[in-house]
Amino acid sequence: QESINELNSKIATLQQENQRLKQRNQELSATINNDEVNEVSHLRQQRDRLLQKNKELLVKLDEAQNLAIQAQRKAEELRKQMQLQSSTHMHIHDHGDKEGKSAMVHEDTKKAQVSDAHVNDEEKTTPTPVQETQERKLNLNRVQDQIMVLSSELMRHKSLLFVCKPQYLQKTGDNSNEIVNFSFLHFLQTSLSDKVVDQLFGKFKSNAVDGKDLLNLLTLSGVIYSVKLHKMQTGDNGKPKLNLNAMKQSMHHLAAYIIRKFGHKTDETEHVTAIDDYGQMKSDSFHVIKAQFEKQQFRNDVQLWITDYIDNEGQLQ
Repeated sequence: QESINELNSKIATLQQENQRLKQRNQELSATINNDEVNEVSHLRQQRDRLLQKNKELLVKLDEAQNLAIQAQRKAEELRKQMQLQSSTHMHIHDHGDKEGKSAMVHEDTKKAQVSDAHVNDEEKTTPTPVQETQERKLNLNRVQDQIMVLSSELMRHKSLLFVCKPQYLQKTGDNSNEIVNFSFLHFLQTSLSDKVVDQLFGKFKSNAVDGKDLLNLLTLSGVIYSVKLHKMQTGDNGKPKLNLNAMKQSMHHLAAYIIRKFGHKTDETEHVTAIDDYGQMKSDSFHVIKAQFEKQQFRNDVQLWITDYIDNEGQLQ
């Protein structure tokens, strides 16, 4: 009888322990489910914020392009006005006395030609700020070009659009329904292996790049990202058609930002006058930045650089 009672006591204890474990299991399941719900909610909020920022950047890009077009039209109107003034001036002199008519018309024609040539020269040598920045070959080792690029809202919007633009893809494998935002930053975080970095720096036959080559390095990274994104979207292993010039323009502002913020500041200063997209002049003294980025530094820090760029919306503090 004592053995039976002892067994019954142990059974009761085990049942109580089993009940406690079941309750604990339910609590853990609820916690895990809540964490998953919170994570999904956080990802959705992040997606919505990125989509909203993307829309805002597109609007700002359109505004900057419209301003550039308006500036070009204004320059054309001024040229026509100058031509009209030259023509009117010649017509007035044509009604002078007969004796000096030929000489005066000849002289005014020369003036009109000079004026017209001057206008044409102005069109060629002093294009709108946007045209000047795009057409002139920039060298980001120069302080002048660094400040010129950073003064351009159009270039800032292009860089932000490229690095922020969301690319939502369904994760493959294991019948997963998980959605991944394969943005440029996500690509750098997940796909920029040592092998890829070695291949990138192999193009420059060096273990370090200066400001000029940093731009080319970021452009090549953008090309690799675009090819990988195309493959993930279509399943096609072929290379998509890419506009390399447009890709480089999308990297100009980002590269200039990285140089000015993460390069080595020297004690040397340089006086620079830059013109923004609206024709406003900015004249100031700026420190000369030594841009020399090692391969391992790029591998370790490029994600930090771009995250900082996004957080500050491309504006140096």
